[in-house]
Amino acid sequence: MLRLWIGIGILAILLAMGIGLLWGSGVFFEELSQDLQQAGDFALAGNWQAAGEKVEKSREKWEAYRPFWASFTDHEPVEQMQNLFSQLELYRARQLEVEFAAVCRNLVHVAEAIDEAHGLRWWSVL
Repeated sequence: MLRLWIGIGILAILLAMGIGLLWGSGVFFEELSQDLQQAGDFALAGNWQAAGEKVEKSREKWEAYRPFWASFTDHEPVEQMQNLFSQLELYRARQLEVEFAAVCRNLVHVAEAIDEAHGLRWWSVL
């Protein structure tokens, strides 16, 4: 009987960890998407200082959690995020507003795709 309760406890812990991961991905990628969208908007407005700050904040956050997300998600979107962040540096250095904003928007789409694949949705729980 004790083994049954230990097994139920382990399953409950795994379920809680899974739901926590699903919920955490939504929060993480929503904040990342908002910052990148704002960076693109700032660049289009010609405010490179604010755009640079938002991109740096987003990049630091992404770099801090990239190994974690790489262990739970497909590697292709993770590599795509890395490539797009690298492109942002080039466009930022040359102050190419439209290209910078377009890459920010692409980053938002990739982040939203990762979130949708791993976020807390009713179809991911079933």
